[in-house]
Amino acid sequence: MTEDRSNAIRAELQAALTTSPVDVDEVLRLAFQLSALDPEAARFSVDAGHISRLGLELVAKQQTAVAELVKNAYDADAAEVRVTFSHSEAAGGTVEVWDNGIGMSRDELIDGFMRLSTAAKQEQPISPLFGRRRAGRKGIGRFAAQRLGERLIVVTQQEGADSALQIDIDWTKFKSGLELQAIRNRIDTVAPRGSRGTTLTVKSLRDAWTEDDIRASYQAILELVQPFPLGRKASAQGRKPDPGFYVTFLRDTDAEPIVVADPWTEYFQYALAEVTGTVDSHGKAVYRLRSERYDINDYIRPKEKFKLLSGVRFKAYYFIPTEVPKQVRATVTNRLRESGGVRVYRNGFRTLPYGEHHYDWLGLDTSARRRKILPPHANLNFLGFVELTDPTGERFEETSSREGLVENAPYRALQRFVFDGLIQLVLRVGSARGKKLQAGTRRDQRSPMEVAEQIIGSLPPGADASTAEQIRLLGAAGETLSRELRMMRILATLGLTLAEFTHEVALGFTALSADVGALREQVLVSAHGSHVAARLERQVASLRSYVDYFEETVRDNVSEEVRSIDLGDVIREFEELMAPRNERQDIDLDIAVKHHVLKVRPMHISELSSILTNLYSNAVKAIKTAGVSGAIQIAAWRERDVICLDFSDNGCGVKPAHRDLIFDAFFTTTNHHDVYSSEAQQVRGMGLGLKIVKDIVESAGGSISLAPPRARYSTTFHVELPEAR
Repeated sequence: MTEDRSNAIRAELQAALTTSPVDVDEVLRLAFQLSALDPEAARFSVDAGHISRLGLELVAKQQTAVAELVKNAYDADAAEVRVTFSHSEAAGGTVEVWDNGIGMSRDELIDGFMRLSTAAKQEQPISPLFGRRRAGRKGIGRFAAQRLGERLIVVTQQEGADSALQIDIDWTKFKSGLELQAIRNRIDTVAPRGSRGTTLTVKSLRDAWTEDDIRASYQAILELVQPFPLGRKASAQGRKPDPGFYVTFLRDTDAEPIVVADPWTEYFQYALAEVTGTVDSHGKAVYRLRSERYDINDYIRPKEKFKLLSGVRFKAYYFIPTEVPKQVRATVTNRLRESGGVRVYRNGFRTLPYGEHHYDWLGLDTSARRRKILPPHANLNFLGFVELTDPTGERFEETSSREGLVENAPYRALQRFVFDGLIQLVLRVGSARGKKLQAGTRRDQRSPMEVAEQIIGSLPPGADASTAEQIRLLGAAGETLSRELRMMRILATLGLTLAEFTHEVALGFTALSADVGALREQVLVSAHGSHVAARLERQVASLRSYVDYFEETVRDNVSEEVRSIDLGDVIREFEELMAPRNERQDIDLDIAVKHHVLKVRPMHISELSSILTNLYSNAVKAIKTAGVSGAIQIAAWRERDVICLDFSDNGCGVKPAHRDLIFDAFFTTTNHHDVYSSEAQQVRGMGLGLKIVKDIVESAGGSISLAPPRARYSTTFHVELPEAR
């Protein structure tokens, strides 16, 4: 029976092979039937229904399925991918994945795409054109397409081909009970698609696609997306520079496709601003600063001419991670950590190591650490690139190791040009955000009235005159409040100065009264009377010096005028004032003024006096608490455009737990006291001194911090004030 059936199939197979053209489907069907009748062999076969189960089980989510198709385009060395959803608000729609990769030949289409469980990606883990490490999972792409919809149309074309290949796969044919190889999928030669690459069209989508679904699918491939070029120099294997991988997800509408997700929406929309810098053939440079968020559209033309940089162009996006919305902050921050910085491309090729992690070729990280420019501006705050056109290598020559450029005059000019452009953007955005821009400068030197006039000048033509008048009224009110605030600060410092004056006068009168009483009793004993009288004279002289000092301070406080003051003069006057107290309390005061002229920017004299008085008072309290022979040092010097002051003492020091609290208002480790308290009680404070010192210093555009103690001392406060110009 079996032999008769086998002979019959052989006869049918022989007849099928002799027909012209050969019916391949019929030949396969008969061959499968014949192989099943082989009495000495058992062969595995694949049920066609297995394809449907694989598609649903290997790719559970529709978002993952689209991501796998995009990853296949990445593996095919595509530079651009467009994923377009049509009529997909409900099931039954279409999604098209278009790429400009290398495409597939007929053999690759049959032996690769149409063959299950190929080892191609394992045997070739690096893509042939750009040397990319394969991202797609082995053999998952075709099942992803089956998971998405009921029909798949593949159109692919390679470079130089006169036509494209098309295969139409109807997944509904893959039913249980049918042999997989018996299902025919037609391959046709069709008109060229216009350029190399592959288009996958999935029809009759099984699920609806909302915009949230589309964005979720885009998120799954973000680690691959790189809108800037990535390429290194052509390798020995002839690989080309990687131009980057730009992916756009769109939704087709009756009017025109709209972008749902692309690098702009996923990354650059969260940039605070962007800067473009160009140099023309005459060496004239221009920076363009743009920010929709802060309404910035400025052109800045630097005075310096960059004749060595003609034709150079750069562009960079500026990010502050804390300003990125929380839902995408982690994604954007990770990309900035991995790819932040400014890359260099010379004649279209990526030049390493510029833009690589931890290579600070522009000095951005160094500048950020110095804190002279205060808004964030490290490498991780930028995504950018520089384009150099220099075919002959006359300006930008490579090093002998082929790693980087020779650091010649054009290279140094390039550093200045790009760095200055980025800093212009950082400062402009920082100003728009109302942030302090530079150490030693105020956030905004303009008066409220000047700000009001600027706002009026920016009003649109034809604006109501009453609007301008109201703005002027606000500016005038701001001027009044500003003056009142300045006077309140002056009065506060005056109060502290007078408190110290009252304290010393009270102690002086106590000693004076005792000496007067002793003198009265000893008036007849000439020798002792002379000694007491001499001591009395010293007390009166000391009291007189205090009176003179504070009288001058009070006179200065009567006027609101500020002026440039020499810090060295203030320190020397303070030294003379405190000499009696230092002698009485056994304190060694060391003055180390390094430069002859240490003029700070205009301040009120009482403000500098208050800084020294409060720091001195704190130092005395710390010394008394420690119970040691006191030592205080006041050091001052000039460093670039900053006047520096170090105030050190050998007291009890600052506990680690208190380091972040000492400048807070009312924070104190002691209790209140009055001027008549004992020496032990006098070490107690109110917790306002350092807070007021900090406010004075910062309002003058400076800074104060607890610095590492100088030699011999336990505490050092470091103050920086801007130098007078």
